[in-house]
Amino acid sequence: MPIIFITGHGDIPMSVQAMKAGAIEFLTKPFGDDVLLSAIRNAIERSQATLGRERATEAPGLLRVAHASRKASHDLGSRRPIE
Repeated sequence: MPIIFITGHGDIPMSVQAMKAGAIEFLTKPFGDDVLLSAIRNAIERSQATLGRERATEAPGLLRVAHASRKASHDLGSRRPIE
């Protein structure tokens, strides 16, 4: 989840700490609407790019898991309960 850090009393050490903690943007008030909208667009684009890479690398594994899960549930459904 992208984090945009917004403060009214920021300084360089606080900015460094926020970025190290995972913030992708550090905005100090006052700032214009265009700055905030740009930060939000950037955050969304980075998030989508990250999710796209994760899905691309996870997709083959997820397909195997989904297939194994369907097979297991089918196999379980064909068994008779123990009486």
